[in-house]
Amino acid sequence: MDKQQMEQQFLSRYDSIIQSGDTRQMERLGAMVKRVMGWMFKFEPQVAAQALALLDDNTATDYANRLTEQEAKNIVSQMVPQPAWTMQGLTASLQSMGLPGDVPPHFNLWALLTTMLMIQSDEGESLKEAIHANDRDERLLRLVYKLAVNRLEDQDGKFNIRKYFGL
Repeated sequence: MDKQQMEQQFLSRYDSIIQSGDTRQMERLGAMVKRVMGWMFKFEPQVAAQALALLDDNTATDYANRLTEQEAKNIVSQMVPQPAWTMQGLTASLQSMGLPGDVPPHFNLWALLTTMLMIQSDEGESLKEAIHANDRDERLLRLVYKLAVNRLEDQDGKFNIRKYFGL
């Protein structure tokens, strides 16, 4: 069985247990989660910390598209080509331009920054050429911002940043 098949099998069993309302089955699921978390604490503490952060994140359900800071950093670090902008610089630019980073219920700051950097990485050269701009041009930043917001506020709900990046 490959990874995708195992994931589908898990999701199917998980949904079945949750929908059943069977306390014994839910206790078994809870015991499995405890065992997996125990393994992660021992061998993958960073992943365990991310899992705990999801439980502690009171705003997690307030956004259709959300990422934690660490998830965003991990995603951006793997982009090819690497974006010309940094998360820190992009955050400062958004603030100075008065552009919101958190827009409930659509997206949080980390989802926005990641989407903007994805667009800049993938289409930045074409966008710069189309509007005759360079990486520091405010018009480019506003354009990438608007494109990111369009994806994150997708009317038909097809774009989901967590699914897009396999989270």
